[in-house]
Amino acid sequence: MLKSPTIRARHGVAAFKNSTVRAWSAWAHRQTVLINELRLDLSALRVRQFILQRMQNHLFGVTAQHG
Repeated sequence: MLKSPTIRARHGVAAFKNSTVRAWSAWAHRQTVLINELRLDLSALRVRQFILQRMQNHLFGVTAQHG
């Protein structure tokens, strides 16, 4: 288990309650790779939503829904 929520809002609480330190560390590495390889601008809401969807998929196996 993580020691505290990693991000704000319900997604951070879910990650806090349901993720291991190892799973979160793997996600943190994957997130860095995505941001660097795709040259993502985290100031854009769309990009933050993309990262959040990828996090949910990585940690919980949730498939991103496109609308």
